[in-house]
Amino acid sequence: MTSDQRAATAPGRAGRLLPAAVVTAATLVFGSVSLIYPYGRDHGIYAWLAWAVRSGRVMYRDLFMGMAPLTVLVHALAQFFGRSMVVLRVVDLAWTLVTALLFFALVRRVSGRAWPSAAAGALYAFCYYQFGFWDTAQVDGFLNLPVVAALLVALPAFDSAARRRWFAAGCLLGVAFLFKYPAGVFLPGLAAFAFYRWSKARGVFGPGWLVAGFFLPVAVFLLVLTASGALGAYFEPVFRRALSYPALAHLGEGPFGRFLRMFAEYLRRPASAVPLVLGGTGLAAGLVRFARRKAGKVGRGSSSFSRLLVLSSAWLFLALVQVYAQGRFFPYHFLTLLPPLAVAAVAGLAPPQGPGCRTAVRAVSYLLLAVLAVGVVSVTPYRRSFADLARVAAGPATLADYWHLPRQGTQDFRLSEQLQVADYLRARTTPEARVLVWGADPLINYLARRRGVTRFGYHHPLVSAWGWNELRREFIAALAADPPAVIVVAGHDATPLVTGHELDSREALVAFTPLRALVVRDYELEARIARFAVLRRADSDRTPPALPPDRLETNLAEARAAIGGMNPASDRAVLWPGSWPG
Repeated sequence: MTSDQRAATAPGRAGRLLPAAVVTAATLVFGSVSLIYPYGRDHGIYAWLAWAVRSGRVMYRDLFMGMAPLTVLVHALAQFFGRSMVVLRVVDLAWTLVTALLFFALVRRVSGRAWPSAAAGALYAFCYYQFGFWDTAQVDGFLNLPVVAALLVALPAFDSAARRRWFAAGCLLGVAFLFKYPAGVFLPGLAAFAFYRWSKARGVFGPGWLVAGFFLPVAVFLLVLTASGALGAYFEPVFRRALSYPALAHLGEGPFGRFLRMFAEYLRRPASAVPLVLGGTGLAAGLVRFARRKAGKVGRGSSSFSRLLVLSSAWLFLALVQVYAQGRFFPYHFLTLLPPLAVAAVAGLAPPQGPGCRTAVRAVSYLLLAVLAVGVVSVTPYRRSFADLARVAAGPATLADYWHLPRQGTQDFRLSEQLQVADYLRARTTPEARVLVWGADPLINYLARRRGVTRFGYHHPLVSAWGWNELRREFIAALAADPPAVIVVAGHDATPLVTGHELDSREALVAFTPLRALVVRDYELEARIARFAVLRRADSDRTPPALPPDRLETNLAEARAAIGGMNPASDRAVLWPGSWPG
């Protein structure tokens, strides 16, 4: 190698490290604001499930779960390092850092340019941590990692068909599927590209290896379920719940109305503005650049960004299909849109290069990008987030103070209330006491370190329109055989998008005749903490008899009718008059 050749390759070596270091630094800076974030309701459910798994209980068989398994295992990994809510945030930051670095490597492989690729990785982290405590460390953010990794592994196979790469990419997509089932839409998308490559050079049947790789982790998961006796318990809620749950909020809406509402839900949230504006602008500018390149008006250097444009468009389409399939349109469901929008932003907004681009043009492009970056940062929630982090880190406020702020919650969830109830239970029950939390708040069990009674950590499968009576019979039988020392009943926590009706937990208890009879007969009101009522069993030595199945409601329509016809002076008074706010 001549001295000129060594001089030409030296910047390339440095360029492999410095851009990655910038992505790392940006992710750690943006992600630092999340280290003080508390749990939301979903985190509490997953934390309780992970705690139960680490205690020896088997998923699906001993714990009712309607979701895919891997997020529970991520929470179990976090709990290996401690039970504090901060630990999950550290794991999420590490997870996001790996995702951002893999994303940087993916964009660099497609574009061949280091610094725009580093900008894509940093932009992903920047957009991700605009989302608050409720929407980060969620399933949809976790599954971005295996999807990005699958694309990174598969891309070289388009140029040199390699069965190992197709197989590895399929395995990674199988892992994404085990985080959330709608992520399976990426399999046919990537298989279509694989088939295109195979049709051009028939050395290896890429789609076949891709599909085989996808089913490997799925098959291993099913074998583990079979060995643990949990296969039947796994499939029952999958077929009963998964097909009805996404449609609850869309009855009478129609597919097109559902499509429009998906965009309406996305556009109404401030955290969605930055990726949408940057990604949309990038797509438009990328299309213009692509058209000019086809007309011969720009240099060859823009061809790499044409490939980025194709990648971002196909990726964005598949991510939208995934969001649409879920049917809920909660903010964190849109996290899978962040990588393709970041690619689109880079494809269109990165300064051009090549013999047709002058130095002055590139300089103006960088200046405009700097102005855009300052403008974008000024309208994001980072200023308040960094101020909160500074107050906690410097000492004027503690983590407990921050977690008790009223904004740490939603209309039906307040973390401060969960913490108060957990403190009360730790102080007034023994560690061996079993506590039933009637609501969607097993976070109380987790924080108080008090085990539940049944395999239902939250009551959604028992009170929702998508539930079924066998589960309710199982719940009542377990409760009668081993009655809890304390029952905590939530109020003012109706979640129609999840349950399919307007009943809160208190009203659902009144409508659930066997549970109401058991509670009224054997439990007395001990305390009221915010929207929670704490009930203690009057005679801990007496076990109530099992209640016959014919006393169960046959469907939730009867439950809603029962609530509508209740007499506040009689029926509601049965459940301890004056014990409920509002």
